[in-house]
Amino acid sequence: MKRRRYMTAAQVEQARRRLRLARNRVLTVTRLALIVLAIEAVAAALTSPRFAVKGVALEGAGALTQEYALRTVAPAVGGNYFLVPCGKLRDRLESHPAIRHAAVARRLDGRLAVRIEERSPYVCVLWKDSFYTLDREMVPFVRAAVRDRSLPLIDAPAAGSPKMGRPWSSAYLEAALKCLEEARKSDLKVSQVSIDPAGEMCLNIVNGTKIRAGYPQDIEQKISVASRVLASLPVPLNTILYVDVSYPGAPAYRPKGSDGATAVQ
Repeated sequence: MKRRRYMTAAQVEQARRRLRLARNRVLTVTRLALIVLAIEAVAAALTSPRFAVKGVALEGAGALTQEYALRTVAPAVGGNYFLVPCGKLRDRLESHPAIRHAAVARRLDGRLAVRIEERSPYVCVLWKDSFYTLDREMVPFVRAAVRDRSLPLIDAPAAGSPKMGRPWSSAYLEAALKCLEEARKSDLKVSQVSIDPAGEMCLNIVNGTKIRAGYPQDIEQKISVASRVLASLPVPLNTILYVDVSYPGAPAYRPKGSDGATAVQ
């Protein structure tokens, strides 16, 4: 009867070491195969014509921005879907003065979704023989030789130089916009706000009457007083040359053809 042979501790450890080495070789080969497959998949995704951008779905662009938006994103069409620099395209779109906000994203159908938010015209400003259209944030985005008569006009020669697409920082313009807002609250249809170099303000009402408001201090009270005066005058408004509320506690008005102003009782 043969005696059983048992492995020594050194032999057991050596066998375990060989098993670990074999397992590690399998894992290494598997990992390398997966890496190669991943590289091939990425290369295919980045080079295959199947993943080319197929077109652009443009939303929100109007006459001012449509051509610019399409021209800006056109180079991305035909390029790789995964390599489209959406952030850079968005920044280029938002560099247009008339574009308030833009968004660029990839669509599942292979097209780019481009959404444009244009600036909304709020007021027109005359500066050095040019008319600038501004939005509510005081950003000029259109410059023209002719006034847009659908908008109230601000004539502020001392407003300072504008920069297209950037907020127009000017105390004169801020005062004029405040004046327009207060006039709208009082249902006064203002066609023009003029500010002289001294800072005194005058409003032209649509019916031809003017409101002399003086300096912009207490403009809320002045516009409120002017509205009450215009509503209480005993004569047609088209016969009034101006209403003076530069001192709101002592308003006055001047009829056309008269020699001077008449205090409001």
